[in-house]
Amino acid sequence: MKRLGRSPVALGVKGRLGGRAAKLDTVAEKQAFPWGPGTATGVGSMPGENPMEAARIIAGELPDLPYLAELPGRGPGADITGRTAGLLVDLPVELAGPRGWRIAERPARDVRRARSLLSSDLDAM
Repeated sequence: MKRLGRSPVALGVKGRLGGRAAKLDTVAEKQAFPWGPGTATGVGSMPGENPMEAARIIAGELPDLPYLAELPGRGPGADITGRTAGLLVDLPVELAGPRGWRIAERPARDVRRARSLLSSDLDAM
């Protein structure tokens, strides 16, 4: 370890981090984002059952950074847990009645339904 001539106390926070912090500020200023300042987006559930209508509303309200809406009113597999279950590849799950989802021996029709609902949501987007 190379010792500098000054003690860390004498340098203070600015002396120890000043060079690194200034470098990070420069990087942040040069970073170009595809959206402007103050751009909004969303996440979560929306009421209704029509993915085309939800996509139309989102594109109209948040044109700079639209999001994929979740429509739990369409039934099991359309909620956030069912959508995530549809993305699982090597972990088969099934719907366990009103209690939710559970790990299964093989993929069931519930996962196929969740994948189908996600596919139609993506098509609508």
